[in-house]
Amino acid sequence: MIDAGYNYARLQEKMGWLDIDPAAIRHILITHQDTDHVGALETDSEQLFRDATVYIGAIENRYLIGETRRKVFHGLYKLPMVKTNNKRELLKDGQVLHIGDISIECLLVPGHTWGRSWENDIASLRVFMVTLRKKLESAPDSPQYIQTHIGIGYRMLKVE
Repeated sequence: MIDAGYNYARLQEKMGWLDIDPAAIRHILITHQDTDHVGALETDSEQLFRDATVYIGAIENRYLIGETRRKVFHGLYKLPMVKTNNKRELLKDGQVLHIGDISIECLLVPGHTWGRSWENDIASLRVFMVTLRKKLESAPDSPQYIQTHIGIGYRMLKVE
């Protein structure tokens, strides 16, 4: 499963609508620490996924364990620490994670996804795109996959 979702009373019911038994979930890949992605793992939740191994990037784990706290709303608010007792496997950039017959290559991307508070932060977006190109492109200075359209944005190309 990718991300555990919020901790809320009807999660088990709604998973049942999809014929998914939360107790059968054994592996959860966490994209980042925000509570809408990890809240259902919290010790004060219903513990629907108590037997699942959590796979999380080493940097994001620092947020999960409270070593570092993510600042949101231009640094005015720090997200609370999420307490969980799940077994964890820390992931590194470029690591290939194997779960059964599924392989996932882990890519470390800087920061949280951009929302409205990032809309004018062009410098951070450029750093992100350079990092992404270094991971995806064989020649990042001559990109084949991600084109820059000055004044418009970026476009992912389908390469045959």
